Amino acid sequence: MNETTRSPVIIAAAPTGAHKSREDFPSLPVQTQQIAEEAGACLDAGAAMIHLHVRDADGRHSLDAGLYVRAIEAVRQRCADNLLIQVTSEQAGVYDTADQVRAIDAIDEQFVSIALGEIIGDQSDGDLARARDLFYRLEERRTTVQVILYTPEHLYTLRRLQADGVLPARRMPLLFVLGRYHSEQRSTPEDLLPFLDAPVGDDPWMVCAFGPRELDCMRLAAARGGHLRVGFENNTVRPDGSSLASTAESVTLARAALVEDGHAIANADDARRILLDAR
Repeated sequence: MNETTRSPVIIAAAPTGAHKSREDFPSLPVQTQQIAEEAGACLDAGAAMIHLHVRDADGRHSLDAGLYVRAIEAVRQRCADNLLIQVTSEQAGVYDTADQVRAIDAIDEQFVSIALGEIIGDQSDGDLARARDLFYRLEERRTTVQVILYTPEHLYTLRRLQADGVLPARRMPLLFVLGRYHSEQRSTPEDLLPFLDAPVGDDPWMVCAFGPRELDCMRLAAARGGHLRVGFENNTVRPDGSSLASTAESVTLARAALVEDGHAIANADDARRILLDAR
């Protein structure tokens, strides 16, 4: 077994996202029970973690703390402690940064994702002070932040802010988003390489990708020591371009590819050790 396969690989499921609708994707889970059932199916397929979005009564992206509480309770009822839950704070063009900060404070879960480009805004003194205050509050309450990075340049920005004391200078999980700005949101494995040339350090990292080469991107990420996030939030097609049935199918395909490549599959306890204990 080579160096990159010694640690089990986390498969995170992202079944809902902020943008897609059931009108276009009838199996997209948007109601609380739908999300819980899909979480259970993803767990059964091999996922160790869920990246959790919620929707309001009209199916729109929401950061409402009450909706999150209900969704988290439903997922835990279905999956017990066998699935690590991460809540999103994505603005998605619906919320501003102040809304985002209020939501993060109100939800008060142990694992949250924050897009660096959203939280630092234009990097004005006020933007950076708000980001600093938030991250250090989260540090005090021992909430782990996975920092979402849309470009390798964001990783350089993260390191500068850590060096300047704006953000905590400790290990934190990272998510590299591959292909967001490509035509028709199609990712290729080569999109990962500039991130790996940036200052990753020893932070645990994960990737998500778009389009029919999602699985190729996942295989390269695992081979280079990373972890995977798959699901309808990012991709709805199989490698042959046909439509996936669900995020659970994405997890099934990812798990089969990892096993074929000789990787061990992480469970929720592994995921907590790798991601939450990165502190």
